[in-house]
Amino acid sequence: MRSLRVILYGTLLQFTLLAGVGTADEPSPASRWSQLLTRLLDARQKSYSGEVTFEGREGSEFVDYPPFLGRHEGTLTYDLRTASFFYEHTRECRVRVLAPGDHSLPDPDQVAPLYPVRHLCCRNPEYLCTWTQVSPTTSSGVTLHAPDYTVRGGSCQSFPIDPLAVGLTDYWGWKEGKDAGTVHETWRSLEVTDFEEEDGRAVVLLAKEGVEYTVVVDVERLVPMSAEYKTIDGIFHYRGEAKWESIDNVWVPVSFFWSLDVESEPYTGREWGEYTFTWSRLNDDFPPELFTYASFGELPFGTNDVHDMRGPEPKYIGHLQPDGSLVDMYTPPERLPTAQPLEVRSERQWIWLVCGNLAAIVVLVVAYVRRRHA
Repeated sequence: MRSLRVILYGTLLQFTLLAGVGTADEPSPASRWSQLLTRLLDARQKSYSGEVTFEGREGSEFVDYPPFLGRHEGTLTYDLRTASFFYEHTRECRVRVLAPGDHSLPDPDQVAPLYPVRHLCCRNPEYLCTWTQVSPTTSSGVTLHAPDYTVRGGSCQSFPIDPLAVGLTDYWGWKEGKDAGTVHETWRSLEVTDFEEEDGRAVVLLAKEGVEYTVVVDVERLVPMSAEYKTIDGIFHYRGEAKWESIDNVWVPVSFFWSLDVESEPYTGREWGEYTFTWSRLNDDFPPELFTYASFGELPFGTNDVHDMRGPEPKYIGHLQPDGSLVDMYTPPERLPTAQPLEVRSERQWIWLVCGNLAAIVVLVVAYVRRRHA
């Protein structure tokens, strides 16, 4: 009987250990999501350099407010190996002058006209440089910052968008310049509530206080297909979708669509945007000069002054010329040109000059008198 008990206890212990091993080997939803994020980011970094042109439209329709529709287009050239890029865009925004302290929305009959806001930005291992013209008479000038400087702008600006982040990023993070690495780390910080994988696609449910998220990933191509979130109070519902194509066995985005539905008082309506990407070069080498302010080209005079903000105080370093050089327009030259002495005529030369003038006057007077008596 005692032997039977020992056998039963041994068998039970064996099953318990096996069950424990099976549970330990089964990865949690959070672990599976973290591993998938790592694989996704590795896949994006396979396109380590490139030149891509984007064309987009943004719109909004809200109850009791005028609709908006504007274009957004530009070019990004980047090299992840040196953390460098050159970015330029033009974006249509409503630019209007407000009185101090006036933050109200315009009345329907006082809507400001659309104006194309132009923005240039570049980064290399030495600095990050920006230039923005937000209205016909307003420009930021050219400013240099540390390479890790985070650019911030108003509602009419975006710095600089990263096509490799679409599919996971929301529009506002994308517009503020969050790159693929930052976006992936943001998703890693959320609570994972479920992870299901079927037919080559993973559907991941995540959450944070007051918000529920759903992400769909193509695990065979390692590309994010869509990201969606809803607030528990039902006010906001965001959805972003991306489409991808393979170029030389590297998957890159070719389109991005996003929408935000809002249901609340006093704002009820919808915002949306759609973008297409055209890749002209991928995994190519670019000259380092491309990622400097020398690539800004000709800027309107009066907006081409360059200030270095990397030190304790702003420092003027020159005016940017169309050929990329800097010219100091403020500091006078250390040595002015030497004045040439006036030529001093000799006394004899002065006598001949006076006599000649007098003779000419006499001849003119005699001719005048003869004409009157003729």
